[in-house]
Amino acid sequence: MRLSVGIIALTVSAGLLAGAQPASAATTQAAAACSVSPGIPYKDGAHVEGTVTWVGDCGQMTLKVQRKRWYGWQTMNSDTWTKDSDKKVGLPARCGDGTYDWRVWVYAEKAGGFTNRSRRITC
Repeated sequence: MRLSVGIIALTVSAGLLAGAQPASAATTQAAAACSVSPGIPYKDGAHVEGTVTWVGDCGQMTLKVQRKRWYGWQTMNSDTWTKDSDKKVGLPARCGDGTYDWRVWVYAEKAGGFTNRSRRITC
């Protein structure tokens, strides 16, 4: 009995594998059209630098360098642009005084919003 169950399972699995279709070209292109990777902020002199790297056509993108305040995330600098090539962009924000958690936030028209982990920086 066990042997026949194993044979049936193998036959069904082989049929599913034989009938499987690869992802369509349109699906593959859409998934690979835009890939966004926000960086982790770092201190550079009197500024905190935020970066984003992307591959593909992401449409309009907005990058924000933010620090954590008692009321939420405060945007210290932001920029918006449209590029359709692979790129890396850096954006400086004035560091100010004190110690804060900083993060990079990015929104890509064709991929949505992303952030990376924050970093505690003393200015």
